[in-house]
Amino acid sequence: AFLSMGQWAEVFVLAFVVGVFIKKLGIKWTIVVGLAFWVVRYSMMGFSATSGSVPLLAVAVIMHGFCYDFVFVAGYLYVDRKVNKEVRAQAQGLLVVFTQGIGLFLGSQVFSRIHGQVVGSEDVTASAWQTFWWIPAGYVFVLLAVFLFLFREGKADSGQVET
Repeated sequence: AFLSMGQWAEVFVLAFVVGVFIKKLGIKWTIVVGLAFWVVRYSMMGFSATSGSVPLLAVAVIMHGFCYDFVFVAGYLYVDRKVNKEVRAQAQGLLVVFTQGIGLFLGSQVFSRIHGQVVGSEDVTASAWQTFWWIPAGYVFVLLAVFLFLFREGKADSGQVET
């Protein structure tokens, strides 16, 4: 039930929030906000590890909806806008393979090794868990900076979806 709060938040954000942000800020800044949410979420998880704050952890779980929708859904919409109708389904499928397939697999392999080295299996301390959560927070912060620097959104990308 505790983790379901993140799923409920995702439904709410998808239905009522992400569209407003895309319309007002465009794809690039929506994704930037989403990446910033990931940094804050992981940081909150790190702080809750040492403070034992369940409310802080609950807010971090609820932020899942903002993180996922602002990054992934905005990315799907960006591909939808940039690709011709004839190959749109294939492009969306390829994006899912890279983000939800290969990216998820490689990320889990890398972070499971980090988890083993940082947290370990014996004598796990709260500070070890804090370190564990600071690693992805720092990683996403670097990705946010790279994305902010390299991503160029055309004027047509910031408005309505083209058909």
